[in-house]
Amino acid sequence: MSKSEVKNYIKSLERSSLEELVMDLYSARKEAKEYLEYVIKPDDNAKLEEYRKIITNEFFPAVAMQN
Repeated sequence: MSKSEVKNYIKSLERSSLEELVMDLYSARKEAKEYLEYVIKPDDNAKLEEYRKIITNEFFPAVAMQN
């Protein structure tokens, strides 16, 4: 499915149907939930710290275990 097909489908929905679609997506996928939460309430410092921990654990696992 192309972006234009998705866009046309979204345009055809009534507001309540669109809300239901977004909520279903929010519930169905962890990535969608994280994305929507970040878009609605961005917290750059928390996101930076989350990825800093992932990178530290990947490259310096002994240091990450001490923290």
